[in-house]
Amino acid sequence: MTPTALTLRLLRQWQYLPAVVERWVQLPDGKNIRRDCYGGFDVLAVDPRGKTTWLVQCTTLSNLSARIKKLRGLPDMPKLIAGGVICEAWGWHRQGECWAVKRLRLLGDDLEPVLMTQKRTRRRLTVQSGLFDTTETRGIINV
Repeated sequence: MTPTALTLRLLRQWQYLPAVVERWVQLPDGKNIRRDCYGGFDVLAVDPRGKTTWLVQCTTLSNLSARIKKLRGLPDMPKLIAGGVICEAWGWHRQGECWAVKRLRLLGDDLEPVLMTQKRTRRRLTVQSGLFDTTETRGIINV
């Protein structure tokens, strides 16, 4: 599955209303280029319960730092954040038979990325788990 497909699937599990906002555009010379929303985002999602709007850059975990750098350089980024839009980059990777996501949110005037989820690690047998674990906080999808 592609990072965009995984992102759409997880957002739908959270009962958000996601839409792909990345488009292929044909140039006059016949070449095709990819255009992202505001120059850096692939998915727009609306949370009708929390009344929030999200913009998400979907990528693989190995490309996550490059995407964060790109997003931090976008001229509209401070205005989007000031306008209340949640701007995140999601890096997907396989973890055994599951897909896991590392979510970084851009905040503040300095656009510093803040870790929203960490990749799942091996659990110790002595620690009780599962009481407060949800798909939303772990970002795990079984395919």
